[in-house]
Amino acid sequence: MNLLHIQNLAPAEHSACQKAQNEAGFLTIQGIAALALFAILAAALAQAFQLVMDYLQKRVVAEQLQQVAQAAKDYAASQALLESLTPGAEATRVDCSKLIEAGLLPKNQSNLTNPWGQSYAVYYFLPDTRKVLVTVVLTEGGSPVRESKTLAVTHAGAAAGIVSHEGNEDFLRGVGGSYTIPLGKAPMQIPSPGTGHIGYYTQLDDTALLSDTLYRVAVPGRSELNQMQVDLDLRDHNLTNVQSVQFNATSVTSVDLTSICGKNADEKQEAEGKVFYYANDTDTQASGLYTCRNGNPWMVADAGNSPLLKKTYTVAPETTIPTPLCPESQTPFISVSPATLPAELSSGTSLHSYYTGTGTHEDPWIVHLAINGSESREGSLSVITSCSGSN
Repeated sequence: MNLLHIQNLAPAEHSACQKAQNEAGFLTIQGIAALALFAILAAALAQAFQLVMDYLQKRVVAEQLQQVAQAAKDYAASQALLESLTPGAEATRVDCSKLIEAGLLPKNQSNLTNPWGQSYAVYYFLPDTRKVLVTVVLTEGGSPVRESKTLAVTHAGAAAGIVSHEGNEDFLRGVGGSYTIPLGKAPMQIPSPGTGHIGYYTQLDDTALLSDTLYRVAVPGRSELNQMQVDLDLRDHNLTNVQSVQFNATSVTSVDLTSICGKNADEKQEAEGKVFYYANDTDTQASGLYTCRNGNPWMVADAGNSPLLKKTYTVAPETTIPTPLCPESQTPFISVSPATLPAELSSGTSLHSYYTGTGTHEDPWIVHLAINGSESREGSLSVITSCSGSN
C-alpha cells in the first residue's frame, strides 16, 4: 500500500520539480537581459558624457586662445609696437607674463595653460611698411595632441589655426585653409612648437592699433592721436613739470559769467577750483583768467589779465580817473597814494591823498593831494582802479 502510494505520487512530485526548474531558468534569462540592457545604457551614457566633456574642452581651448589673442592685440596698442619695432626684423617674442604684468590677462593666470598643458607665446612682426603689424599666438610645450583634437580651434573662428607638417617644413594653417604661415623661416623666423599645437594669426592695421591710444610722443601725420576726446580725470594726482597752459576763450556770448561756476549747490561744489579764460568783447577790462571759489568766479590777480594791476595810473592832483566796467554784482574800486612828492618838503610835513566822487558817469572820481591840510597841485599820485565784491 505504501509502495503503491509512493509510486502514484512520484509523477506529481516530478512535475513540480520540473516547473520550479523552468521558472528558475526563466528568471536567470531575465536577469541576464536586464544586465545586458544596463550595460548598453551605461555605455551610451558614458559615451554621451565623454562627448559633452570633449565639447566643453573644445570650448575652453577656443575661448582661451581668443582671450590671449585679444590681450596680444591690446598689448601691441598699449606698447606702441607699431612705432617701436624695426620694420623687416625677425618677429619679437613676448611671453604671457608680460601681458599679465600689463593688466591684460588676469593675475591668477600666471601659469596660463590650455587643457593639454600647453602654454602660450606671442610673436610680433612688422613688415617693411608700418601700416600693419603681424601678430601670431602659438601654444608650446605640454602634450602634443592628435589632429582631431586640435580641430577644437574651429570654435575660435577663421583666425585660429593648427600647426601642421608637410615635407620638411612646419606651418600654421588657418581654419579651412584661410591662411598659411611658414614657421622657422625668414622673414619672421617664428620657431615651430611642433604638430599637435594650435595658434592664432592676425594683421592689425594702424587704425585698429592707434585709434584707442593716446601717445606720449607725436605720431607723424596723426596729430589726432595726441588729442583727448573726453575730460581727463587725474583722481587727486598732479600735473608736474608743465611749461605752459593754454586756455580756449570762454566767450561772453556763449556763457553767463554769473553761472559758469554752477547754478545750484551741487554744480558749484563740482566747479570749485575750476580755472578758465573769459573773453568779454564788450568789456576788455573784465576779460582774463578766472577761478571758481565758493561757487563764484574770481579774477586771478596776475599782471597779464587783472585790472587790479593793469589799470594803474600815475597822475597829477585834480585828475579825473576813468571808472572801470565791472561784472554784474561787482562794484568799481579806487585806491590813491602819493607817488612823487613836491620839492623842498621839510621834516614833519603832513601828506594826505584822497579822492572825491562816487566813480559814476555823473560823478566821476577826482584824485587830490593835500600838504599840511591844504590842497596842492604839485607832486603826483599813484592810482589803482579795480572791481570789488562777489559775483
